[in-house]
Amino acid sequence: MEEFYGTGLGKQLFTHNLELAKQQNQKGIWLYVWIKSYKAIDFYKKAGFKKIADYDFPLSKTETRPNDVFYLEF
Repeated sequence: MEEFYGTGLGKQLFTHNLELAKQQNQKGIWLYVWIKSYKAIDFYKKAGFKKIADYDFPLSKTETRPNDVFYLEF
């Protein structure tokens, strides 16, 4: 995956998905991000997403992974 860092591919895909959501008349878009995914969190914050909640994503019956819930209103 690291060979794709800095290529702009992620931003292109992200922009494409935002445009699709807008074309479907969505009022916004939300996503979950693992709290230790620092690059992703920085990326989404720069794109205008705001943290709106916390969520423990279940990995198994006994283990969860903490996530932040982000929302971008159009």
